[in-house]
Order: sequence, then structure tokens, then C-alpha cells
Amino acid sequence: MAGDLYLHDWDERFHANVAKNVIHHPLVPVLYNDDILEYQPNNWAEGTVWLSKPVLAFWPIGLSISTFGANEFGLRFPSLLFGLLSVWLTFLIGRRLFDDRVGLIGAFLHAVHGMLLRFGGGITSSDHVDQLFTLLFACGIYSYIIYFNCRKKRYLILVGIIAGLAFLTKWVMALFLVLIIAVLHLFVVERFSNYVRDGVLVLSAMVVIAAPWIIYLFVHQPIEIKLVFGDFLTRTDEVFEGHSGGPLFYLEQIISQFRAATLVPLLWLIMVAWRKRSQSQLLLAVWIFLPILLLSLLTTKRGTYLMMSAPAYFLLTGYFLRWFMLRFRSSKKRWVITGVCILLLGLPVHYTIEQVKPFELCFYLPEWRIEMRRQITWFERLGEKVVLSGHPHAMDAMFYYDVLAYERKLNPEEVKALEAEGYMIISPLNDQ
Repeated sequence: MAGDLYLHDWDERFHANVAKNVIHHPLVPVLYNDDILEYQPNNWAEGTVWLSKPVLAFWPIGLSISTFGANEFGLRFPSLLFGLLSVWLTFLIGRRLFDDRVGLIGAFLHAVHGMLLRFGGGITSSDHVDQLFTLLFACGIYSYIIYFNCRKKRYLILVGIIAGLAFLTKWVMALFLVLIIAVLHLFVVERFSNYVRDGVLVLSAMVVIAAPWIIYLFVHQPIEIKLVFGDFLTRTDEVFEGHSGGPLFYLEQIISQFRAATLVPLLWLIMVAWRKRSQSQLLLAVWIFLPILLLSLLTTKRGTYLMMSAPAYFLLTGYFLRWFMLRFRSSKKRWVITGVCILLLGLPVHYTIEQVKPFELCFYLPEWRIEMRRQITWFERLGEKVVLSGHPHAMDAMFYYDVLAYERKLNPEEVKALEAEGYMIISPLNDQ
């Protein structure tokens, strides 16, 4: 997890290098800080300009790396901070919607959730980017809750600002936040003209935040940004990088990530939200079910997408437990309450143990890192500029050391071009 002394394959090793380079290129994230070889803008795993994810998440990571160095702590510290803030925000949302008890249960489940812990440790794809996105998503929901309580327009503007920041974190996924707010607002305003006016206010604030960087990219990196937006269109009707699934994919993911016992509170929420239609119940229902509905329409499917609604699942569990304990507290069958608590609170902890594997050894240096350090240090002492060719841990090498590295074996023309620039080409020991 966060203590692993190496970079995880997807996508941390790529994010680590982009964040390291963003210190020198704050407006244009790059993966390879060199353009000697032929540039392939459609090859996200080996390109120079890297727009697979927007730039915002890389700024705090880059700042942390510049402060603490190119190491695991410098890379993962911002995500750990974002994770703590997300837990606190889940508590605040629960307290505003219900009470302190619901907020505490939700915060506990958030703090121990396996997938979110994997985000902070860089294990799951999108890792640190999704950690910030989850925080911003919850901030947007919380800002709207405050608006609902006080009806001051500045909180709608704040929602738009946060949506803009979310767009600069994970592109069009930020539109889910806007859509959730749009649906919730239907139950708040009475006149359609007011609804449109408020919508324009939110979208205007979002555009003010997101548009400057997008315009900058269209001016300075037109090829790359067009490829990015082209990928968004293909994901609606084409499977992207093998991320596919059937019509029940997200139901299966709910059972996997939040455990099957969560289905009971979900069904209960549908019934009570339909019958009572309180604002708190409607907010949880829209926050949970609208993303599922929209995501199910897309051909590309990923379980990590559900994390934008993760705080809602946690708070729903706390809300259901509060209702259940009040309903049956006078019952002589206290074992029923105990059993339900074990299912709804114990199973998520069991899932976390499965995902995090806390009893496995960490804080050890892998053999390949020791050998990599020995090999690179040897050539650097000779005053050579090093390029690794055909190295399985190329991304790690570029992060930990000031070298160029490629996982594929360079062809003779590429080797010749690099040697002409004064680089020493080295391959793994078994290839020499």
C-alpha cells in the first residue's frame, strides 16, 4: 500500500513521472521529459505530452515531490491528505443530512474502505487522481447541501467552481456532479425560470475555472487535446482498453465493493424515498442511482467509477442502521440488531482486509530496485547519460533517477539517435 517501496503498475508509475515533470512544465504535463525520439501523440504510454488525465491532480503531487523528493512518500502524501479530508467531509455531510451518529458511521466506513485505501496507496488504476476527484465530488455535494439550507447563491457558484476543478481532475466525469445537482435542484425550485437561471450560474462558474486551461491546450497542444476528446466520444459506443461488462456490471460491482448486505439498505432507500420524499433521502437516492443508470448506458465500464458515490453508500448504511436500531430497540431479540450490525459493518472491514492485505510484508526494497540502483549508479559515476532499453521497470527508473527508460527494446535507428546525443544505452543484465 502506501508503504510499498516501489511504484504500482496501473497507473501510479505513469502518474508519478508526469507529476515529477510537471514541476518544470506546470501547464503541459509530460511523461517523457525529452523529445529526441519520434513523438507519437496517440501513444499515451510513451508520449511526451500526456493528457490522459488533466493537470490539476499533478500539481499538489509535483509540489510534494519537490518538497520531499522523488520517493514514495513524496508521491503519496497528497493522496493520504486528500483521503483524510474525504473522511472528514463524509462525516460533515452525514451530520447535516441526518445526525452525528450517521456521520460517524459513514466516516468509519469511508476510512476503512478497501478501494479508497488502494487509491491512496497507488495500487488501483487512476489512484491519486481518483482520490482527489472523490474529494472534490463530495465537496460539490456538501456545498449544495449548504445552499439548500440557506438558499444563498454564492454556494451555487461554489458548486460550479468545484465542478470546474473536478473537470480539471478527471475530464468529463465531472459532469456527473453537475447532473446530480441538476436533478436535485428540480425538487428545490418551483419556477422553471429560476431553475434555468441557477443552472446557468453553476455552469458559468464551472466554465470560468475549466475553460482557460482547455483554451491553452487547443492553442498550444491542438493534436493531443483533440485526441483526448475523441476518446471520450468513442467510450460511449466502443470498449476502451478492454474495460467492458454486461448489463448487471455495476450491480456486481456494488456487491463486490460494498458487499451484498448493502443491497438491503439500497432497497429500503428506494421505498422510503418514494414514500416520504424527504430531501435527505432524495439526495442519497440521486447520488447513488443516477450514476449507476448513466454509467450502465456506456459501453466502457469500470468499477472505480462507482467511487464518486462512495460517501453516499457509507452514509446510507449509517442511516439504515440508525432506523433499524430505533425500530427494534425495544425488541427482546437483540441478537437481530447485533447480526445486522455485523453484516453491514463487519463485511466491509473483511473486504478491506482482502484488498489491502495488511498482514503482508511491506517497507522492503525489491531486488529489482537494488539491481537498478547499482546499475544506474555505476554508469552515472562514469559520467554517462543513461537510457534504459527493454527494461520492465522503465517508469520506475525515470521516477527514481534522472534517466530515460523504455519498456520496449529500442530499434537500431533509435539507439543511433540517442547515442548521437551522448546517451549510453543499457539493457537488463540478461540482455547484455
